[in-house]
Order: sequence, then structure tokens, then C-alpha cells
Amino acid sequence: MRKATLRRWLALVVAAAGMTCSAARADSTNVVVAVTNPLPNPVTVSVTIVQPTALSGLVSFSATLGALLVDTDGNGVSLAPIGGFILEGLIDGVPVGADSLGTVTASFLPTGVFAGTFNCGGACNTFGLIFNFVLSPLDAATLTATFTVNAFQQVAEPASWQLLALALALCAFARCRDVARATRR
Repeated sequence: MRKATLRRWLALVVAAAGMTCSAARADSTNVVVAVTNPLPNPVTVSVTIVQPTALSGLVSFSATLGALLVDTDGNGVSLAPIGGFILEGLIDGVPVGADSLGTVTASFLPTGVFAGTFNCGGACNTFGLIFNFVLSPLDAATLTATFTVNAFQQVAEPASWQLLALALALCAFARCRDVARATRR
């Protein structure tokens, strides 16, 4: 009797679990920007990279940034932000996040610099990055960045009342089988 009851509840759990699922789509861009300043004056660098996408609805995004700074003249190296950021993320041309690193004077490994959510509504057509900085004289910098945008789409799942109805139907079926077995004996 216990095995039969256990099988019934297991069937209910498997049926309910098989009715829900979700799918996700992600777009990502990896960018390397290498700059050498051969001039005795600071150089301003502004680079925009944009890629097509076909995301819709609510999306999440995240970005990482790493830098290798080389002091070629021995008097220190610096990477100063323009407009308050070195790296900024765009979705459909709208700024969605920016780093808050300030002036950088030492190399660092790629690390998360911003993340968040954005509502694409019907559709987003592009996503990209803006690099904006001033490099010190006679120095070099290599920046690596990754920008990932994830769209989560929920596949329709049953309402609570549907799961309840399924549970009741399975219980009724099990009860009918028990009554039928008892009358045959």
C-alpha cells in the first residue's frame, strides 16, 4: 500500500514539475582597446562599439573591465575618465550603466564594473560600449571589456488552480482504483 501511494505522489510531482520551464537568450560582446600615446601631452580616447541584437522585454546586463597600464617614461601612468566614466554600456543607444573607477594608476584584472536591468519593451535593436578616457603622456594602455545582455522569457506555466485540479483528479483516480480493487477481493 505504501509503494502505491508513493508512486501516486511521485507521478503528481513529476507532472507538476514538467509543466513549468523558462528560456533565456544572451548576447555578449568582448572588446580589447589598445592605445599607445607617443606624444608629450595627454591623449583623449573615445571609442564606441555597437552590435545588433534582437532582444525584447525585460533584460539584465553586466559588464567587466580590466586594464594593463604601461609606464614607458618612468614618471607614472594614469587613465582618467571623461564625463565620470571610463566604460559605459548602451542598449538601443540609451546609457544603462557606467563604471565608477575614477582615475586609474595601476593595472587591474577584469572585474565587474556595473550591472542592472533594462526594459526593452517590444524590441531592442543594438547594444554596445563606450570607452572614454585620457591617457597620460608617453604611456600605453590595453583595456579589455565584456558586456553581456540577457533576456529572460517565461514560457507559459499553469495557474495554481490547474495544478490543484490535476492533484484532485489524480487523487480521485487513485481512490477509484482502490475502491475497484477492494470490491474485486
